[in-house]
Amino acid sequence: LRSEDPTRDLKIIGWGNIAQEMVDELKEGQNIVIEGRLKMNSVTRKDGTKEKQPELTASKIHQISLVDVVKSDKTENNADQTGSAETLKLKSDHHRRPLYITAQGTIYLEAFNKLYEHARDFLVAIAEPICRPQFIHEFELSTYSLFTASAIGLKTEEIIKYLDLLCKTNLPPGITEFIRFCTASKGKVRLSVKNNRYFLESYYPEMIEMLLKNPKIRECRDTREIA
Repeated sequence: LRSEDPTRDLKIIGWGNIAQEMVDELKEGQNIVIEGRLKMNSVTRKDGTKEKQPELTASKIHQISLVDVVKSDKTENNADQTGSAETLKLKSDHHRRPLYITAQGTIYLEAFNKLYEHARDFLVAIAEPICRPQFIHEFELSTYSLFTASAIGLKTEEIIKYLDLLCKTNLPPGITEFIRFCTASKGKVRLSVKNNRYFLESYYPEMIEMLLKNPKIRECRDTREIA
């Protein structure tokens, strides 16, 4: 929905753990983000005319609060094993920011936001596009996408800072660490060619140690220059 669109009811359907989570965790007036499959149903009114009504089958629920979260007694008991319940802190100016990001690295971008083009160009550089329907575009952070971002010159702290700037909530736990982990090795290993042979070279002992954990690389280790 666009900000200028009128408010309307949306039918939400949940099954299994999602249905139980709706009963146990959700309350009227609570701020949430719901992932799922949206479809339009044709309904006949009393006057004989037909109307299209939206229906969303929920697959995941993200809980968001405008204030610091107060944990209830049910918090730990009701979080299902899939980790679908996440509590994030919504920023006061969230309506100006164009995206959400989950703890699993899934990013949802509002295509109708004024910052959409800037955010889209940034996300294309750091994440993999998943789907792009009319109003909400989906991206995913991955090891490969972040390594590519680092390879084209984006700095680790710049990625974290700009992502936090665009996000409607605080960055979920683990996302910052994941970004640092995926971009930490950039520039620490070099591929070179000598006498028609390829060599991996590094001045960083921790990178050598990590590479040698691969049995194929370990078999090819050249120790001739080691005293």
